[in-house]
Amino acid sequence: MNKMIRFTTLLVFVFLSTNLFAQNNKMKERANILVEEMNSQIISEDKGLSLSENQKINIREIITQRIQAVKDLKKSESSKEKGKEVQKSLIKEYNQKIYSKILSNEQRLALREARKKIKDKKNKP
Repeated sequence: MNKMIRFTTLLVFVFLSTNLFAQNNKMKERANILVEEMNSQIISEDKGLSLSENQKINIREIITQRIQAVKDLKKSESSKEKGKEVQKSLIKEYNQKIYSKILSNEQRLALREARKKIKDKKNKP
């Protein structure tokens, strides 16, 4: 009986650890995609302004934190309208960290121009 309880406890622990690890990998994969997307947008304006490896690591970390914060917010927030407002402010806060602390002025301008062009293409019929 005692061995059965230990085995069951161990099995539950392994299952939960694996599940948590898989979710963490999904967030990291999503962050990697967003960092590479940002880098390609910057490069589309000026190839010399590409993100350094250090910048990519820092941005990836901030994006992962942002994804987790939004996830936690969705779990805790009961009102959808209020939740969306808080979510927008959260995303804005994390984006400010990226723009003000990691990207150079030239990279910020290049990213802004690239995103403006993408937005203009979507708005044109």
